[in-house]
Amino acid sequence: LKWRTSLAYTYRRVAMEELEAYFGGPLRNFTLPRYVIDKTLSNWLHIPQIKIMFPQAKVILVERDLLDTAASQFVTTYPTSEGLQKFSLPHIASMFELFSKTMATWRDVLGDDQWLTVRYEQLTRFPE
Repeated sequence: LKWRTSLAYTYRRVAMEELEAYFGGPLRNFTLPRYVIDKTLSNWLHIPQIKIMFPQAKVILVERDLLDTAASQFVTTYPTSEGLQKFSLPHIASMFELFSKTMATWRDVLGDDQWLTVRYEQLTRFPE
């Protein structure tokens, strides 16, 4: 438990340093909002770190039809800041397999109560 506490402190300190660098100075009286939504594509790789930094955080996983996802990934060029680019279909398939295995592992480790899974198609048809 001690390593988790020190790791959480380190992550928070680094995050605060980056925020202060971004805003150009110390952040006095800064409070975190109640809800933070970040849709960064690579967040799935950092779920353990996110949970250490924000223990109350819940993961919302939006699942989409594999073929629709592959088609979207294939035709989209992402900013280099995301570390992504256009991918070949075999690469997309291997990434999907890695994503699926990784998410199953995180779910097993963290427990089902830390997750909400929503189908993309259902969400776009009935957003309520």
